[in-house]
Amino acid sequence: MEIGRSALSRPWLTTKEAAGYIGVTPETLRSYLKLRKGRPPFFRLAGKALGALRFPREEFIVWANGGSQKQG
Repeated sequence: MEIGRSALSRPWLTTKEAAGYIGVTPETLRSYLKLRKGRPPFFRLAGKALGALRFPREEFIVWANGGSQKQG
């Protein structure tokens, strides 16, 4: 699991970067968002096409490594 150099300078990951970090396809990652508990932290970009998602980098890394996250 590795995040590219450009992603390390941003506070968020794209769907493709986040999926690559945990070793799944972007489609599989999107399916995780339907979970009620244990889903990865994410937000939708306002004014963008449906499906424009971003994952807060630090929170996502904690989630990917089995840490707990507040769901809200």
